[in-house]
Formats: sequence, C-alpha cells, structure tokens
Amino acid sequence: DKELTHCINIVGHGLEPLRGSTVAEKLDLGLVRQFEAPYLRKGMAPGVRNYEFLFDDAKLSEGPVCAIIDSILRGEDDSFDRLQYPHTWSVNSSEPHTLVPLYDNNVLRSERMKQLVDEHNIIVNKFTCCLYFGYEDEKDLCSSLEDSLDDESLGLDLVDSCIRCNGDDSFTVCSNCNDIVCYECCDADKCEECDIIHCPRCRRDHSLENVVTWCEAADYGSDCSPRCSSCRLKSCRNGTNTCSECRSEVFDELRDECDTKQVQIDSQNDEMERLRSIIEELTIQANRVQA
Repeated sequence: DKELTHCINIVGHGLEPLRGSTVAEKLDLGLVRQFEAPYLRKGMAPGVRNYEFLFDDAKLSEGPVCAIIDSILRGEDDSFDRLQYPHTWSVNSSEPHTLVPLYDNNVLRSERMKQLVDEHNIIVNKFTCCLYFGYEDEKDLCSSLEDSLDDESLGLDLVDSCIRCNGDDSFTVCSNCNDIVCYECCDADKCEECDIIHCPRCRRDHSLENVVTWCEAADYGSDCSPRCSSCRLKSCRNGTNTCSECRSEVFDELRDECDTKQVQIDSQNDEMERLRSIIEELTIQANRVQA
C-alpha cells in the first residue's frame, strides 16, 4: 500500500516506478490522514462564512495518475484493488458552492478519469472517494465490504469508510441508477418487501414510477414500514397489509382497478350473451332444415 499524506505539491509523475506493477494493491492519494475530513480546514466549523477547503490547492493531476493506473490494469497478473483519489477530483454537480459537499451529487471532473473508469469497468464509490478494481458490479463490491467487516481477522480499513459519517457497513446500491450510496448519509428508505432502494438524486427525479415512501401513519408512531408503490398496492390488494393509512393511499388505485375489472366483466358478459344468441339462432335454423 502507498500513501501520500499531505503531499500537496506532487503532480503525479513521481509515481512512475509503479507503472506496470503486478504487486501494488492499494494506492491512497486522498492526501489526508485517517479521520481527517478532506473538505474542511481544521479550526473552521460549518456555517462560518470565511471557511476554507483543505487541499484545494493540491497539484496532484489526473493525467499522470490515470496513465500509471491504466498501465497496471493492462497487465496480465495485476493485483490492484483500490485507488483513493483527492476529493478535488470530483465536483458537486448540482450545488457546487455547498459548504459540505453532498457526495450523492458528485461527479468526476476529468474526462480522462471517466475514460479510465469506462475502459476498465471500474466501480466508483463517491462516499469514500475511491475507485475499486476487479469487482463484477456495485453489488459485488458492497457485499465484499460487508464480508470484510464481518471477518475480524482482516482488520478494519478506514479508507473504505464513508467520509461523511465514518460508516463502513451501510453501503448499498440504488435500484434505479446502480450508484453506490451510503444508507445512513442519504437517509435512503428500502422497501420492506422487495428491497428496492433509491439514492437521493433519483428520489428527486419525479419520473420515478415506483417510489419507496413511508405512509402517513409513520408520523404518529406507527410501526408500518416503508414500501414501494407497487408493493403497497399489492399488499393492500391481497390483504396482507392492514395499515389503514396505506389502504387510504391506494384506495383510488384499487377503486380504478375494480372499475376496470368490472368493465371487463361486463364486456365478457355481453360477448357471452351475443354468442348465446347466435347459438340459439343457429339451433332454430338447424331444426327448420330437419323439419
């Protein structure tokens, strides 16, 4: 493992000896110590007008680093597992002037970095400012982090902890965009029945059709759990959900379903009546021919 704690003046060319390495496993370019917030200068508190960000003047550049990482990943026997990058390599896409960055909105600022991620199917965890290599997908990474937490013999790697809340066992994957989210920081609600979960960005996107919500009973101390729209409707329809507030929320949909089914039943009855009339007419004609 290599760390560059507080080395704010390096550009990245000094990492050249790592080019093509088959033994490097983890590279920490976060420039901060463990437990040290990478975005707020010491001695300053959120809410202070003249705040300063820590290491915003760091010279470490994506270009040289990406070239070296690319050479490692193209090797046949590489064992590279993780790269922690400086938080200044990402930008807040929706609120660039927010005092404490909302990591669920962050995007990589460099096109070269994005290219590296795309070419090597790299998993990005914006809540740890880390790139992970060699995993099948985001769920595979989250499962691996959870397993490493359960295995005490592996020890606790604080780089894999959420920068904002220091949590390391609460990462999950958004069911809509597949981004990794911190369950605690994002206050993400998971459907009790189907485990659908959405990140804050997707929850703000009003085009979502199957949103996970709490019913109004939760405001009164009810133990009713969050459900997605589909599961709430289904559970109220089959009678497994006895919450009156949930039933109230889906009442109009259930009524529309009943109305639609009634129209279908009426249409089927009309069709049966038409076919019965045809059969009766054909029977009468057949009897006349025989007579």
